[in-house]
Amino acid sequence: MKYTATRQPVLAAEIEKDDFNPNYNLVYDWSLSVNLEFVTFQNKFKITDNDLIWDQIIRVTVQVKNSTHLGNAFMDIPYNYPPQNGQIEVSPGTGLALDTYFTINTYGWIDEDAPLLYQFFSTFDQNSTVEKMSPLSDNQKFSFITTWLPGKSPNVTIYLYVRVTDAFLAQTLVFTNATILSPVQSVADSINKISNILSSLTTSDLHENIKILGLISKESLNMENGASQKGEACPTCSGHGTCLAEKCVCDEGWTMEDCSMPQSEFDGIIETKLEIIDKLRDSYNNMQTEEVKNFILQSLVDLTSSIEFNTETTMAQIQDMLEKDLNIKDEGIILNEEDQRLVADIVNNMILFASQSGCQCISPFCKSLGNHTRSEEHTSEL
Repeated sequence: MKYTATRQPVLAAEIEKDDFNPNYNLVYDWSLSVNLEFVTFQNKFKITDNDLIWDQIIRVTVQVKNSTHLGNAFMDIPYNYPPQNGQIEVSPGTGLALDTYFTINTYGWIDEDAPLLYQFFSTFDQNSTVEKMSPLSDNQKFSFITTWLPGKSPNVTIYLYVRVTDAFLAQTLVFTNATILSPVQSVADSINKISNILSSLTTSDLHENIKILGLISKESLNMENGASQKGEACPTCSGHGTCLAEKCVCDEGWTMEDCSMPQSEFDGIIETKLEIIDKLRDSYNNMQTEEVKNFILQSLVDLTSSIEFNTETTMAQIQDMLEKDLNIKDEGIILNEEDQRLVADIVNNMILFASQSGCQCISPFCKSLGNHTRSEEHTSEL
């Protein structure tokens, strides 16, 4: 046993003498050899402080007494150093979004508590926390991955992280970066590229499919952000509509609040999104693991993030997946902290969509969401 700052153990003081009655009004007095905060409850003890303490042995001491007996015990717990001295590199340093294969490799780690596990992430925000990064792999024994990467037009710096974990769950995070080129292309070309990738997925490597679907979901969100509101709303309505009561009424064949997008392009985005959702459902139903669930939830956050590029159908499909495939409503389902955050983000996106789509909440999706949303805050928004 070792002490890991972010994975504090719970200790218990037990009396092993067979004929001793543990109900004899025992008082437990705990102490710690280092200046760290801790909590106790009867015979249980846990350190609550996350501070790093280098080059020390932690001694936990407990005195147990009642009116007739007194006993002492202690335990020395060595400090678990996180993995150290490692590096991360990516090759090539520049490439095309969802086209170039990047190899991300980490090496040089020193830690006596093997085996080490490696999980890779990406983010466009260097100040992002791990919880908000997009995973590129699950926890794995291999210290490298080869993968596509998403991008933003015309180019963007993407930050690539690896979280290295030892046998006692001490972790270290390091990063590098790459430049992703995304040549400016039409929405139709972007949809066609994503559709071709979806068509190329096979059942021979379900785990690889999940990773690619995650990248496609991120790329779809980037495409939607780039396509959002490119024209001018009232009074011109991008030349494809009429301004009535300070709101654009689009001509036939055009859509968006500013009438800037052909209806055919919008329909293509929705059809592609529905195909991604179907692929995610199939993949999860064929490989139900905690890591895959996390990939799925990350993808659903991206797919629900754009209010403009969702419909009642896409949102209803995602709600159905959460409830029937991921079973998040079941009482026996326990989500870890990260998955709870992701589900909360998805539901929040759904509520924003429902609140923007109509004030009366008369659509089937809005009514269904309202029935399943309990908090007063959410109800008032709907």
